[in-house]
Amino acid sequence: MEETLMIRYLPFILESTNNKLFMCERITDIKRLGGNNRQHELTIEVITFEQAHSPPYNLIRVTLTDIPPKGINVTNVEREENLSIQQFNKHCGK
Repeated sequence: MEETLMIRYLPFILESTNNKLFMCERITDIKRLGGNNRQHELTIEVITFEQAHSPPYNLIRVTLTDIPPKGINVTNVEREENLSIQQFNKHCGK
């Protein structure tokens, strides 16, 4: 299910990462809006990297709303730049 949602939101993730490659993607929060089972707010975290999965690693946290028929909107983007190897490993579950 998470992979399906990631594909749905991929254009918005890429826009938020300035089209950088990323890995270790995960949905960290999802909630219904207004009690409607079709309207959601999600928070997605990804780690961006440079060539060949090399540092610097940056954590990008994207919050978006998905409200049919209005569509999908990014409401917040947070960045933590230059993660340490320990932070990277913790986020990626290594």
